[in-house]
Amino acid sequence: MLIGHLADVHLGARLYGRQELRDDTLKAFESAVDVLTNEKVNVIVIAGDLFDQPRPDNYFLLGAIRILKRVKEQGIKVILAGGDHDTPKVRDRSPLEIIAETLDGVYYPNLQDSSSLESLVVNIDGVDFATVPFPRGSSELKKKFFNTIIPALESIVKRRGQKKSVLIGHFGVDEACKWDAVVPASRLPKTFSYIALGHVHTRFISRGCSDCTTYAYPGSLYPLKIDEVMSSHVRGPLIVDISSDEPIIHQPNVEVRKHYVAKISFNSENMLRERLRAKIMAYAGAEQPEEPVIHLDIEAPVNVRSLGLIRSLISDLEKELKTIIIYRILPNKRTSEKAAQVHSVAGIDEIELISKFLAGNRTLSKLILELKNALALGEEERVRKILDDLLDERNYETWKRVLRGTAWQ
Repeated sequence: MLIGHLADVHLGARLYGRQELRDDTLKAFESAVDVLTNEKVNVIVIAGDLFDQPRPDNYFLLGAIRILKRVKEQGIKVILAGGDHDTPKVRDRSPLEIIAETLDGVYYPNLQDSSSLESLVVNIDGVDFATVPFPRGSSELKKKFFNTIIPALESIVKRRGQKKSVLIGHFGVDEACKWDAVVPASRLPKTFSYIALGHVHTRFISRGCSDCTTYAYPGSLYPLKIDEVMSSHVRGPLIVDISSDEPIIHQPNVEVRKHYVAKISFNSENMLRERLRAKIMAYAGAEQPEEPVIHLDIEAPVNVRSLGLIRSLISDLEKELKTIIIYRILPNKRTSEKAAQVHSVAGIDEIELISKFLAGNRTLSKLILELKNALALGEEERVRKILDDLLDERNYETWKRVLRGTAWQ
């Protein structure tokens, strides 16, 4: 049997606040599905976060239905697992449930309408597919849930006695996910022929060993944040052949819009004009099917004149060179030192002061100071990026302590 494995598609994600990128996640999903149908897989598994939110725009919901309808017409089955982004936070209907009810041959195993764990196992052509629902709650509750339900599903699959079985879930394994691990790799069930996971946006494949099971994260289909651009991997689905004793994994490539990361600095207007044009042309020159996205850090003297000039030049270069430029302005070192002298009060270390209220988390403290500066400079895109970083799940425990009022005790 050939299995197509996808995860972390994030349909409808607002990409860097640019309307021009609205369709990119949908295009990437369609391209990935086309690859899988052309390879004639038997089943497509989507291990969480098909959508970026539990109430996606109708545009993306209908787009997903249209794409999966073509899959169904070719006789390919689809299994959907919920992720942290597309699972409702309150008792509500998931968009995955709507798709499963709309299309025959599309399954969304969950416990909303059943208390039986048997409902989480779907048999397709003699292979059992066991899906772990995504739970809401704290890290402690998630760990307890996953470490309880996974062995339970293993027991069910053993009792059913099929030769082949696959586990599907959206969770972190410690070997691949240092920041949100809920299951140790050593505790992954060895009963399953393959474990299809989502949640880690960088591709990770554990080939297994004599006493462990092969599991994999395909990674995000599209670079959703700047760190994903910088830690690039082969973008596309995994194709897993479970016919033999050990699964064989193929990694086809899906072309998405090109993203580049660049940096310039300047100390005069002429230098800005020259360096900005040269840097953009370096990435815009090659023939590309779509306008490339250039993530540009500009180290600059902070003053109203330079900010206005940067905005004007970038706007002109985007039109002339047919690029999309996502930029943020960073004060140069000399400016930063002067600013520190001006804004410090009696030698107070602002980061140290803020960190006392954030459980000693200096990284969050720096982000808060960056947010203050970005707001003062009116850098809307940078504000959004910093807010995303502040609200990242990796910071969940710190914010929980702050809300409980225990961070500074």
